[in-house]
Amino acid sequence: MRTEQDIRVALLERATELETTDAAPAPSPTGRRTRRLMPVGAAAATVAVVAAASALIATRHPNADPSVPGPPSPPHTSSAPRPNAPPSAKSTTLRWGFEIAPLAGYDVSRDTIEPKVQRGGFTQHGATGKPAGGTVSVYAPGAFDASKLSQGQPVTVNGRPGRFAVIVDPKSLEPSQPTSPGVLEPAVGWQYADDAWVVVQGNVIADNWDWSGKVPAQYLAAAQAVCLRAAEAVTIRRSGELLVAFHLGWLPPGLADERATFAPGPSVNYSSIGFGDGKPGDPRYANTDSGTALTAMRSTVGAPSSQGSDPDPRRKIAVNGHPGLIDDTSLDVVLGDGSRFDLLVDPLHAGMITQAQLLEIAQQTTFGPRLDDPATWLPATQALP
Repeated sequence: MRTEQDIRVALLERATELETTDAAPAPSPTGRRTRRLMPVGAAAATVAVVAAASALIATRHPNADPSVPGPPSPPHTSSAPRPNAPPSAKSTTLRWGFEIAPLAGYDVSRDTIEPKVQRGGFTQHGATGKPAGGTVSVYAPGAFDASKLSQGQPVTVNGRPGRFAVIVDPKSLEPSQPTSPGVLEPAVGWQYADDAWVVVQGNVIADNWDWSGKVPAQYLAAAQAVCLRAAEAVTIRRSGELLVAFHLGWLPPGLADERATFAPGPSVNYSSIGFGDGKPGDPRYANTDSGTALTAMRSTVGAPSSQGSDPDPRRKIAVNGHPGLIDDTSLDVVLGDGSRFDLLVDPLHAGMITQAQLLEIAQQTTFGPRLDDPATWLPATQALP
């Protein structure tokens, strides 16, 4: 059975697997770099979501089938006193600033928005196991250290200068282990504006290929060709909002959205929004899909351990009729369709967001009718109070 620690470990595991508003990602309201749970790229990330997610608490539509979360509706008014007034402004950061055109032989998608980078990816269509693919990262001006590509081979992407090189995947670096060498992968980077880069990187031609040693020329040529194809499929332009599978009717004051993840898949669906308050979060989660203060997420991944035989120290609760667990750093609830809603408080913020506030957030949260159909999900800015 999955405990709170299992969820946090899963976030870290997903971070090792995965890797702008006009022409660039918008700056966050707090100015902080957010974390990616997720990082390995879009379609690639969607595959990896299976290992990482959790789901949310449900408020039901009064006429809905009791086994399925109801569609978004006006926020439920809790009988408990509201701990604080709602925030006054909605997010303006959770909008896509790029598109990826179809790539023959690959599934493509966009999955993550952060203050200084947006990510997507591509995976080999129909492959089993760990398919070949890569991450597309669109960086805001100044956010990517182009010196990493300085020794690479010059290339041209859609008429703009770029470089091909084998470099360390930034999402493979462990913040708590600064001496970790990271994972080397082929990459193509190109500038879409002054000091603003798109980087396509990944294990693009073979499963588990080791790029740290002497690489045969034919493999380098093949990797470069795939990276260039993907890079040329990227267009920089505002193109709608990221979608999420829930509506938060209330949040404690002082929280601003930092990041969000959109990861629908054939077997697992997952969406999250991470929030910060200007204070630092636990560095162990700096490369994950979690916010520096609070993370809200819904997924099709299993029930919390209160529903099984394993002991769990968290207190049992009921939220709008659904069973769940709570302590100072987490709340999770099993919805009628078997999905989960989780609220995770960053460990360094334990006590800053109270259990009463976690309960209020959960009681004021509503859900679309079908987690397996992103067409029923909400634009991220409509998912906030």
